[in-house]
Amino acid sequence: MRVQTAAAAMTVIRRPFTSASREFKKSRNHLESFLRYIRTPEITYFVELDPDFRHSISCYASVLKALRTHGTTFQLDKAITNMTFECKSVQECLFVVDFWRQHSEAYSYQPKYRLTRKCYDSLLYQLADFGLAGEMKCLYTEMLELRVSPGANTYNRIIEGYCEVGYVVEAMQYVCKMIQAGLGLDDAYTCIVLGYCKRMDLDSAFQVFNDMPCSRNMVTYSHLIQVLCDAGKTDEALSLFARMKDDDCIDPTCDTYDAFIVRCTQSKTYDALMEGLCKKNVHKAMRLLPEMLDRRLFPSLDTFNLLIAGQCRSGNFDTAYRLLGVMDHIPNRQTHGCIIDYLCRSKRVEEARVLFDSLALVKKNVTMYNSLIDGYCKAGKLDDARVLFEEMESDGCCFPPDSCTFTALIHGLCNDGDLKEALSMVEKMARMGLQPTVCTRTILIRQMLKQGCFDEARTCFNDMLSPDAQTYNAFVEAYCSAGRVQEAEDMMVKMKADGVPPDVFTYTLLIKAYGHVGMTCSAFHVLKRMSDAACEPSHHTFLALIKHLATGVVWKMMEFDVVAQLLEKMVDHGCTPDASCYEKLIFGMCEVGNLGIAQTLLEEMETRGMPLPPSEMVSNALLGCCCKLQKHEEAAKVVENMICSGQSPELEYCKRVILNLYRGGAKERGRSVFKKLLRCGYYYDDEIAWKILIDGVLKEEHVDADAFSEMFQAMQEHGCKFCPQTHQSLIQGKTDPAKAVAPYTSDLFTFGTEFYSL
Repeated sequence: MRVQTAAAAMTVIRRPFTSASREFKKSRNHLESFLRYIRTPEITYFVELDPDFRHSISCYASVLKALRTHGTTFQLDKAITNMTFECKSVQECLFVVDFWRQHSEAYSYQPKYRLTRKCYDSLLYQLADFGLAGEMKCLYTEMLELRVSPGANTYNRIIEGYCEVGYVVEAMQYVCKMIQAGLGLDDAYTCIVLGYCKRMDLDSAFQVFNDMPCSRNMVTYSHLIQVLCDAGKTDEALSLFARMKDDDCIDPTCDTYDAFIVRCTQSKTYDALMEGLCKKNVHKAMRLLPEMLDRRLFPSLDTFNLLIAGQCRSGNFDTAYRLLGVMDHIPNRQTHGCIIDYLCRSKRVEEARVLFDSLALVKKNVTMYNSLIDGYCKAGKLDDARVLFEEMESDGCCFPPDSCTFTALIHGLCNDGDLKEALSMVEKMARMGLQPTVCTRTILIRQMLKQGCFDEARTCFNDMLSPDAQTYNAFVEAYCSAGRVQEAEDMMVKMKADGVPPDVFTYTLLIKAYGHVGMTCSAFHVLKRMSDAACEPSHHTFLALIKHLATGVVWKMMEFDVVAQLLEKMVDHGCTPDASCYEKLIFGMCEVGNLGIAQTLLEEMETRGMPLPPSEMVSNALLGCCCKLQKHEEAAKVVENMICSGQSPELEYCKRVILNLYRGGAKERGRSVFKKLLRCGYYYDDEIAWKILIDGVLKEEHVDADAFSEMFQAMQEHGCKFCPQTHQSLIQGKTDPAKAVAPYTSDLFTFGTEFYSL
């Protein structure tokens, strides 16, 4: 009888089988799997479906209603688990919760249909997954009213849901309930840490993290590392990473390493701040590769693409190409695209074109075309850019021009002074159904202003829906260049009124303008306004002020008195110089080649009790200045001081220091610096070999031939590990130096083509 009743229940969806479409079969399989999952001995299989039947949550609900109406027993907790698992949207999630809520109310008198704690946990898990905190609270209240006792999983689901949307205070209330019930808090504290991370409240997250009465786990560490990387605090992230490896039972996973490397290179995360390790120092990210491989955590192609992009961004193209040989993946469009893009940015557009032409059609995309056109335009090769643009327009091309293509070409035309053709390109965009971007219009406005067409520029500006800071800055720059400072000030007022905050470039333009007209006090007043607006000055800002304090200044000959005058005037105008100010001044002095003032400023910082050493960026600026001025011994001291302070000196500068010391006869000093570089452990062993031994010693004609063998032996004694390709090059370097460096000469694609053509 039971089987027959169950068969009757299925008449709600039973019709003669008439379709064998793929989707129909998929729907039938879904339903059969659902019935098989929730079955009891009373349910058999007899499914014939209407061809119009489609798999959905509401279908499951109809089947369960039919089974329940005819008194057919099914496994309640499995039915709920399956339905919640199938939810793909908030609407479906709410539908499932309401369905089971109504079920509970209608059949509360039948024990077999009452919701158990496990059922409630499944529903709470689904609500938490969609961040429906209010619904979780209601369901928890109903659970208590029906006298279903919550367990550890119940509370953890609720805490996780609240923390997922950043409601940490509410989540803590349930932590207190867990403590009162004597339940374990491992997962709960992890969720609280994640909740504070969602709110970007790192201080509170670390307070909970450090005070956790239970053991910390890999999830907690990984999320904190991720948030620190997102916030640009890579030094703190590395410290936590080291602590993670020292903690009991904590072993970094591939996701943990990728948290560093992803933040190293993605340019989309933070607009104007340094993003992660690769942007600040790609070598720190490279150092994680051997640790991953030692733990058999093999980096993905995406990870290598990010490292390659980071190396290209730093100008280390040789290293980027070598990574192609190290990785066990076939390069994809992203690999090729980032190399082409950064070659074009580095004014090496012809090399980028060689790579582009070597690729098969399936390996190309519109982004590569755009990079090349932009590179040609910036190199002043408009004819080549036009040819490539016409190729995109042709019927046989799979990549029609987009807004970025037009913007790149319009930029090139404006730089060439051809505003008329640039405007005709805008009309062409409209005919193709493309809208000019904010960047496109800003480029046109800037060119109009350069040609003195202020009325046309204002008309174009008024047509824009949402101009950005660069658009306003174009007007500010034009007014300042024309000596119309008050109009520049008025534009800044309008800028603020329109909800666009002035940036460091805006303020620096005004400071320069006031300096040009001899209004030094007004220039310092702008600096005070800048400070009040929490806009941090750049080294260009300070250099502009110095330039107007000392008329006709020759940067390399300038005395410290001028800088002292700047610092005094800053105090007089309410801008007390802090450590950041001193670091910007040091960076600026290094940029203009005045090492003496930079070193004096460093001494002033120490005298005033400011934190030392300066940031890694400033220390590398000092190192670069020493190298540029060929002060090799002083450069060696900077390298050693950086290593002692836990900072990473740029490998390119280290190469110059070591080679110059060897060339100058100071072999022992050069050897000492090299060994300290090895001992610090900041660099990927292969990268040191590539940069210093292969690209440095082997290519340097004036360095003692024994230097290579000495350094290679030092690396072996230190226990350095090399990939097979690097080791082979190093062995060849002893016998045939020309062959060792041949794959990495300026004709880089003799090495790369075999990879690119794949």
